[in-house]
Amino acid sequence: MTQHLPSFRDPPVIETALSIQFKRLSGFGNAHLGLFWATVKDEYPLLADADPITNQTEKFDGAKSFLPSRPRIHVGPNAPSRLQMMSEDKCKMLQLQNDRFVYNWRRIDNDSSYPRWSSTKPGLFKYWSSFERFAEESGLGRATPNQWEVVYVNHLVKGVHWSTPEEWKDLVPGLVGDTSRVLCGQVEAWGSNAHFVLGENRGRLHVDLHHAYRQKHGAEDTDEILNLQITARGPVSLEGNEQSLEDGLSIGHEAIVNTFAQITGERAHDVWGREL
Repeated sequence: MTQHLPSFRDPPVIETALSIQFKRLSGFGNAHLGLFWATVKDEYPLLADADPITNQTEKFDGAKSFLPSRPRIHVGPNAPSRLQMMSEDKCKMLQLQNDRFVYNWRRIDNDSSYPRWSSTKPGLFKYWSSFERFAEESGLGRATPNQWEVVYVNHLVKGVHWSTPEEWKDLVPGLVGDTSRVLCGQVEAWGSNAHFVLGENRGRLHVDLHHAYRQKHGAEDTDEILNLQITARGPVSLEGNEQSLEDGLSIGHEAIVNTFAQITGERAHDVWGREL
């Protein structure tokens, strides 16, 4: 792996998520969510319920293989759920459902310190190991990973990173083109997405940019933003070429960091304090 990746003192990232998708465990019920929470509640005392994340598997068998699989519909009182376990300050979160384990960091306020990869990856494996032991000791069997995923969400804020939509082409030149040749009027919104195969089908990178508004934490007013989400995911093992969970996560992280630096502009890099 490349050791010297692009680095910024104050990047616009507001959320990171490292996710392990695993083979569904027979006998896993909603009660097990609470039992697992009991093992981490001192660090993650706050709880919230959420709908399950749709199982997605990256495929490499055709032009439409990057499209997500159709959501599975669960009906009835025994429908599985996702448990969100949060730290007291709500910046860190564990999420668990029967086929996915997620380790999140979220920027709740401007004082929230962005954690580097050197701490987030070990954090994921620390709690994943706890869940593996829990599954075995609870008689659920082995939790077998089949997909890794890394997500970085960035907010490019009006008044901080840009002033008018005409500046978007300089802020994100890798995704926004020059609209000056369109004479009917000024551009006021933008959306784009792109998909890239990583290596020899080792994974796929999804880049999504859209114009949006966000609610300020603890306030009624909103910020106008460009939401830039970069997601990398791929299989834990490949046919004829073993790829470990740790290898996959590192491949995804490297692709995200490099791509972010490549699609954003030099003026923005100055604002974010590019170091490498």
